[in-house]
Amino acid sequence: MTIKSVSVFVGHVAVNKCELFGHIICAGYNNGRKSTNLEIKSKPLIHSDPQMQYVGRVAEYAAALYFGLDPNAALDWKPNSDSGYDFKDQYGRTFDVKATRNIYAKRLIWPVSKIHKLQNAAQVFIFAKVYEHKRNDLGQVVDLVGWITKEEFIARAKKAVGRPGIIDGSLYVDENDLNEFKEKD
Repeated sequence: MTIKSVSVFVGHVAVNKCELFGHIICAGYNNGRKSTNLEIKSKPLIHSDPQMQYVGRVAEYAAALYFGLDPNAALDWKPNSDSGYDFKDQYGRTFDVKATRNIYAKRLIWPVSKIHKLQNAAQVFIFAKVYEHKRNDLGQVVDLVGWITKEEFIARAKKAVGRPGIIDGSLYVDENDLNEFKEKD
């Protein structure tokens, strides 16, 4: 089974804001406003990678748009750590967007460095893909691949052991096991 993703277009003004936010977040790490203690030293350090920060933020922006929210109000634009979720919808459900720029990525991953935070995580996880070749002067296309509730994730997740591209001990769910997004009219 191949899951069908939903593409969301984020315009160039928002893309520029997300890119700037990536630089602000990295500066926050450098200034000690954000903790680096949850990182895994053998993986690329996100605290010094504004492009990776951009990927996460533009995916969060796209997901908020999908749910009919104003991302400028729904997302926390302060440079400190978030409160365990990226945004709330109009019903109070909390969402955490996990994004990748890796064209080979096929799994929603909960990193081993944050296993202790899983029980208090958002109610819904979203897997998104943000590719450089889907960005131009008009904006960025973000593919929302699928979603899963935290309870479903905990019940279905596999623990990585010797899986290429995943740190041992991290939990993951294959994208084909995620719930599909519905196309909006």
